[in-house]
Amino acid sequence: MQGAIKAVIFDMDGVLINSEHLWRRAMIKGFGEYGMPVTETECRQTMGMRIGEVIRVWQKHFNNTANPGEVEKGIMALLLEHIAEEGQAIGHIPEILDFCVKNRLRIGLA
Repeated sequence: MQGAIKAVIFDMDGVLINSEHLWRRAMIKGFGEYGMPVTETECRQTMGMRIGEVIRVWQKHFNNTANPGEVEKGIMALLLEHIAEEGQAIGHIPEILDFCVKNRLRIGLA
């Protein structure tokens, strides 16, 4: 059948779970561990940016030379811990995912 939907791509933040507050906590702790003590307010200033861009912003601001890949790895590990401990699916997401599985739709995460 031409034009039939074959896949559904979801975005994590604000679609599957509300993770903005978890991101901020991970960044505050993670950047702090690498000598970049960002605040909650500062984290909000970079909201919506990709993690690599955020790292460049704070490295420039703090004149920091930590390995960007290591900083990203550290922050992502903290974020995954927070999601595992506190992540809550946004309403009806479990039903939507069940629908996709039952209808053999491929599921992607952007």
